[in-house]
Amino acid sequence: MPKFEWAKWVWHKFLPKKISLCMWKAVFGCLSVDSQVRRLGIALAFGCNCCLRRQVETLEHVLGKGDFAVEVWKMASAEFRVPFVPQQGWQQRVQVWFNRATRQSQLGTLLGLFPSVLVWRLWNRRCMARMEDRAESVREVWCSIKYWVPILASQIVKVQRLSIMDEYILRILNVPIVEKSRVQIKVLRWVKPRLGCLKLNLDGSCVGNPSLAGGWVASEL
Repeated sequence: MPKFEWAKWVWHKFLPKKISLCMWKAVFGCLSVDSQVRRLGIALAFGCNCCLRRQVETLEHVLGKGDFAVEVWKMASAEFRVPFVPQQGWQQRVQVWFNRATRQSQLGTLLGLFPSVLVWRLWNRRCMARMEDRAESVREVWCSIKYWVPILASQIVKVQRLSIMDEYILRILNVPIVEKSRVQIKVLRWVKPRLGCLKLNLDGSCVGNPSLAGGWVASEL
């Protein structure tokens, strides 16, 4: 199989497997949009459920360039302060988020997890519209996506970085801020062994030293 470049974020332990699997299927073109079904030789009428013009339903249209998907991505980008380019495809947009993601900060981790939730929710909305004749609004979908933000954030307990901008964005998202881990400095000192005892250095501190620096024998002198 080709290497899955997004594996570390898509198969992250904080994400439910149903979300990871949906994202994996989207990347490898395994979601059953109309264009995929037609490619298998099954005749059906084209028509998406995400815009008024009822365009050809392709994966790119449902997840990236359709009217509905564009509005959701735009709202997400505004909340997380991620650049938004309308002409980009859905995978290019996800890559922009992953490029800004990092496991060292709370916001950086959310940036790596959030695209999978967004893609899963767009596909979920498409399936409900197609199978249940229930067309959710952009606001409904966005609110359900934001519902996942504190759930994912609650699993982040250790961070190494916390910038002023990170704090600002996390407060807007109503996410409790995790304080960055502090480096604890421990003072160590060498203590001469008591009379009749032998002390050996085991940390390599005597490597390359021609003298007998590897051990110390306590004596009365």
